[in-house]
Amino acid sequence: MIMIGASTGGPGHLKYIFEKLSGVRLPPVVIAQHMDANIIPSFASHLGSSSQRSIHLVTKKTTISSSGLYVCQHSSRFSLLSGTIELAVDVASHFPYNPSIDTLFTSAAALTDRTPLMAILLTGIGDDGAEGLFQLYKVGAECIAESEESAIIYGMPKKALEYNPAVLVHSLDEIVEKVREFGARHVV
Repeated sequence: MIMIGASTGGPGHLKYIFEKLSGVRLPPVVIAQHMDANIIPSFASHLGSSSQRSIHLVTKKTTISSSGLYVCQHSSRFSLLSGTIELAVDVASHFPYNPSIDTLFTSAAALTDRTPLMAILLTGIGDDGAEGLFQLYKVGAECIAESEESAIIYGMPKKALEYNPAVLVHSLDEIVEKVREFGARHVV
């Protein structure tokens, strides 16, 4: 599974990534894009049409069962139920950002023995996602922070590098290639 967290500049970056990966087989991709919850359905629809991928808007407990893009409308966390990976939604959450990237990433750390994981922290203001990316790194997930050169705002990726100097740092085009390679290794 691939998880991507983004904030300011993220919608354009996500569109770019998935247009470049058109036709490439990928495992499920879960996206936490900082945005008002009322705007996320429109963003998800636009991302689906521009990327030619099936979109699953996560508005309630959702089973991660197929490829496609799972876009979190609210802060969500992973859980395992009878061996099935699910995303539970916390509509009443009080995190400073919606959806919380740290919540998503940190909860995924328990899944590393269940499935290969890649986590990517893209452009954005603040520090959301940095702690979660570090937690995933510590349990063996493949973790990437966007480079300063391609980030619109270098806040979140910079903070991830401060938390963990060993995190992989890549430009947007390099991230596209890393996602392509991950898909080739893990989708049969």
